[in-house]
Amino acid sequence: MHMSCKKNKLPDKALMDERLEYNPKTGIFRHKVNHINARKGCVAGAINTSGHRQIKIDGTSYLAHRLAFVCMGMQCPEHVDHADGDSDNNAFFNLRACTMMQNAQNSKVRTTSKTGIKNVHMHKATGKYRVNISVFGTKVDVGYFDDIELAELVAVEFRNKHHKEFSRHK
Repeated sequence: MHMSCKKNKLPDKALMDERLEYNPKTGIFRHKVNHINARKGCVAGAINTSGHRQIKIDGTSYLAHRLAFVCMGMQCPEHVDHADGDSDNNAFFNLRACTMMQNAQNSKVRTTSKTGIKNVHMHKATGKYRVNISVFGTKVDVGYFDDIELAELVAVEFRNKHHKEFSRHK
């Protein structure tokens, strides 16, 4: 995600261990100490406009999925993907290093999609369903189809082949 809190230098593990408790199985962060706006034992942070949990430490906001790596004693990768597509599921098994392109491949179908099917659009000039998918940053016209179900099936197969484990269909 391109947000200001991502670029902040992450706190060290000692500070994290002092302030927050992270459960790697559930992905939930809890406050260890009382602060002005936080009570000991309460879930830390709030959901931001992009659906990610953001946690403030000493007045600086951090994305929870990046803090999870610090809590696990690991260096945080440049890009982190939520494998299940749930931006607030910070369970450690659900977080994986990725490229910006892989993160985009694992995105959900856009809410503005008129067909409701990822990578399937109505081509006005032909009246057919067009399958158009990015591979390594290049848009590929996969084909035009009379039947929306066939277009969806082709899109799913193409994503599985080219996007592999980062393929998301819904």
